[in-house]
Amino acid sequence: YGQARLYERILLTERTLTVLRVDHRGHGRTWQFNQPYWLRVSMDDPPEHDSQILLSSHGRHLVVGSFLSPEERLDFARALGSALARLRRPALG
Repeated sequence: YGQARLYERILLTERTLTVLRVDHRGHGRTWQFNQPYWLRVSMDDPPEHDSQILLSSHGRHLVVGSFLSPEERLDFARALGSALARLRRPALG
């Protein structure tokens, strides 16, 4: 029941990807990946029960979304991958 209060907030900008994880007690921890151009998102497709979303960049790794269902993790991994792809495209005009 306490796990229901666990959440993560992910903020992607041109310069950073920041993950804020707040546990069921309300304690927060933050990770930051600079230069999200190099950030990679990986996950099994199709998802398995124990599949994880892994963020990797410059030798650092972080698992996110562990509290989501496998289908929700896959949806999130795809959405984040798409957002990163848009960020990598050069601006037109």
